[in-house]
Amino acid sequence: MRASRKTDLSRLRRILYGGIAVVFWLIVWEVIARTVDLSFALPGVLETLGAFASLLLQGTFWKTVLLSLGRIALGLLIGVVVGILLAVVSVRVAAVDAILSPAMVFIRSTPVASFILVLWVIIGRAAVPVVIAVLMVIPIVYQNICTSLQSLDTHLSDMLTVFHVSPLRRFRILVLPSMLRYLIPAFVTAAGLSWKAGIAAEIIAYTKDSIGRSIANAKNEFDGPAMFAWTMAVVLLSFGIEKLLTFIGRRANRRVALYQPSDESL
Repeated sequence: MRASRKTDLSRLRRILYGGIAVVFWLIVWEVIARTVDLSFALPGVLETLGAFASLLLQGTFWKTVLLSLGRIALGLLIGVVVGILLAVVSVRVAAVDAILSPAMVFIRSTPVASFILVLWVIIGRAAVPVVIAVLMVIPIVYQNICTSLQSLDTHLSDMLTVFHVSPLRRFRILVLPSMLRYLIPAFVTAAGLSWKAGIAAEIIAYTKDSIGRSIANAKNEFDGPAMFAWTMAVVLLSFGIEKLLTFIGRRANRRVALYQPSDESL
């Protein structure tokens, strides 16, 4: 009971502190906006919230959000699959790792804007957000999966070999738990990075029916409240995606742990 009460109090404390922090920064925002007094550049809190509320009532807003989410989610999934496959091959074949490592460093080091401008010319504006999302995800997933495969429990591996465990069962017992421990945080990090990079790609490439294009239009029209309202949508969606993926990751880890066999069952 005491442990439960402590957990509840800790949770309430985190919520309270989080609420205080949000209120504090909203006050700072409002003070700076009133001091600057340039609504097209920095609108106030109430102006932005009003513009955001009006966006929520528009059908085009939800269509735009879904299309942007779809593009970037597609890039995220492709990047995860490609990153896993490349990591598995690299761990098994040293030559492949030697070839891919410089490419991963290059992708991580090159500014996103450079990739966006080059891809815009080569593949056109519609596909740029998807490809940018793929490029942001691959290095993160690749590195984490390589680490997970290189840090497998050698003692457990030897025991599975002695007991002649089948490859499928061996994967479930040995490889999958290790991969998930590294893949889930990589997936959450990659999702946040690909979301922000994908929106940036939509802004620069001026992708049709996208959040990025809506932000660019608001900027071009000097509509500060609308620009901040769309940015607020990006931030809230990013927060929601991160929380959802973290929740799913925890559930996946629990299910894998639940079905881990005991030594006697081997």
